[in-house]
Amino acid sequence: MGSVGPMVGVGLLKRNLFTSNQRPTNLTASGDSTAFFGWGLDSLLSRTLFSAGIVLALFGVLHLVLAWGLFEREPWARFLGLALGFLALLRFPLGTALGIYTLWVLLPESSGSEYERLAQGGGQLGSASVSS
Repeated sequence: MGSVGPMVGVGLLKRNLFTSNQRPTNLTASGDSTAFFGWGLDSLLSRTLFSAGIVLALFGVLHLVLAWGLFEREPWARFLGLALGFLALLRFPLGTALGIYTLWVLLPESSGSEYERLAQGGGQLGSASVSS
């Protein structure tokens, strides 16, 4: 799920950077119906898609950073995972399911203390400092 965001975001950015015309259209006295507050409706749509591409790419990169942080058992990764888990609840239906699972795994206090022990012990489950 985290790798889909950057792909869609980069695709939208590429499409809008290289194929859209970002110049405003002038309002004419003849009542140009395609003009919307001085900007063409196609320009408004392309700006919206461009913004959506930036947001999707940003969230995709954040998910990749989260995956790396959880794999390396960085102390900040649990907090980032919780923040992205709460935001995932808004993306119905798959994001909601993944967000609920993320919160179910990372939110309980027992999960927090276990993650802190793993992060301090370098991620070794069988080491003497973690298991004692």
